[in-house]
Amino acid sequence: MGCGSSKVQSETFNVKTSFLFLGEFFFCRVVYICPYIPQLWSMTGNALQWCNTNTDVVCRHIFPPRYDIKALVGRGSFSRVVRVEHRATRRPFAIKMMEVLAPEAREVCASELAVLQRVNHSNVIQMIEVFQFPQRVYMVLELATGGELLDRVISRGHFTERDATRALRMVLAGLGYLHSLGITHRDLKPDNLLYYHPGADSRLLVTDFGLATFGGVTAGIGPGDKESDSAWPLRTTCGTLEYMAPEVLLRKPYSSSVDMWALGAIAYVVLSGSLPFEDDSRTRLYRSIMRGKYRFHGDPWPSVSNLAKDFIQRLLFLDPATRLTADQAVHHPWVATMAASSSMRNLHRSISQNLRQRRSRSSTQCPSRTRSSADRSRVADSTAMRRICREKEDVVNTSKLERNPT
Repeated sequence: MGCGSSKVQSETFNVKTSFLFLGEFFFCRVVYICPYIPQLWSMTGNALQWCNTNTDVVCRHIFPPRYDIKALVGRGSFSRVVRVEHRATRRPFAIKMMEVLAPEAREVCASELAVLQRVNHSNVIQMIEVFQFPQRVYMVLELATGGELLDRVISRGHFTERDATRALRMVLAGLGYLHSLGITHRDLKPDNLLYYHPGADSRLLVTDFGLATFGGVTAGIGPGDKESDSAWPLRTTCGTLEYMAPEVLLRKPYSSSVDMWALGAIAYVVLSGSLPFEDDSRTRLYRSIMRGKYRFHGDPWPSVSNLAKDFIQRLLFLDPATRLTADQAVHHPWVATMAASSSMRNLHRSISQNLRQRRSRSSTQCPSRTRSSADRSRVADSTAMRRICREKEDVVNTSKLERNPT
C-alpha cells in the first residue's frame, strides 16, 4: 500500500512541477524577447522587401516542385517565361509566371486561363497544368523550340507556294478549332505562330492568348455550347495594328472574322515578305487599312499564282460578312490542292530580302520593339502584358482610338 501511494504522489508532483517549469520558461522567454520585437519587425520588413526585389531567387524556392528552372527566356510587366525541365521525365516545358496582384494583370490572367483550360488541339499551344496562388499563377505550357513562322521561311533556303499552303493549313486547323469553341484570338500574327520543334515535320502552333476571348462567333458553335455563350459581338480595340481589321479600328462591334482578316495579312507576308498595309505614317496606315487599299506590287508577286492572290483577296474583304470563314478557307482551291496548279518556282530569295529590309527598317525606327529571334523561338507563349504595352504605343498614342470594355 505504501509503495502504491508514494508512486501516485510522485507522479502528481512531477506533473505539477512540469507545468510550473514550462510556464516559467515561456514567461521568461517572452519577457526577454519583448525589447527586441521592433527590431524583429524591421528585419521581417527588410526580408519581404528583399524577396520582392529578388524574385528570381525566391521563385527557385517556391517554384512548383516537379520542375527545375533552366533559363529565363522572356519577361513582361507582370509576367516571366522560364524554360524548365520535369524532374521525373526530363521533358522540357515553358512556365509562364504571372503576378496577379494588379487588377489589370489579374484580368488578363483569368482570360488567358479560361481559354487555355478549354483548348486541346495539335495546332494550338497546350497548357499542361496550372498552379494558382494568391499573388502568382504558374502556367505550364508546351515548349516550342522550332522558331517563328517567318524565321522558318528565311532559314529554309527554298520556299514555294506549296510550302506556304502547308503552313497555312495548320494555322487554319487551329483557328477553325478555336472558332468552333467560340474563341476569338484577336492577335493573330506571324510572331504568335511557332513551330513545335526544328524538324521539317514539325506542327505549327497558334500561341499567345493574352487577348483571346469567348465571344464574337456567330456560326460553327461546338457540341454542347450555348449560342449565347459566344455569339455576342466584341468591342475592345486591341491587337497589333498591321494585322487589325478595319472594323476594329473603326470601333465597330466585330466578330471572329477579324482573325480571318489577320490570316489574309499573314498569307500576304508569307508569300512576299512584305505587309499588305505598311506605312511610316500612322495616319496613312490607318487610312489604307480602313479603305482596304493594298497592291500585289514588286517581287515576288509576278511569280505568284492568281489562285493564291484570290485566297488573300477573299480574306481581306472590307465587309466581314463576305470574308472566308476558317472552314471555307480550308476548302479554297489553292489550299485544298496545296497549290497543285501553281508554279513551283522558288520564292525564297525575294521573300527573304523583303523580310530583312522590313526588319532592318523597323529596328531603326523603334529599337525597343525588337528582340532576338533566338528568344522568340524559345518562348512557347509570349508575355501578354508586353504586347498590351506595344498596342498602347501603336493605338492609344495616336489620339484616334480609345480602348473600350469588351
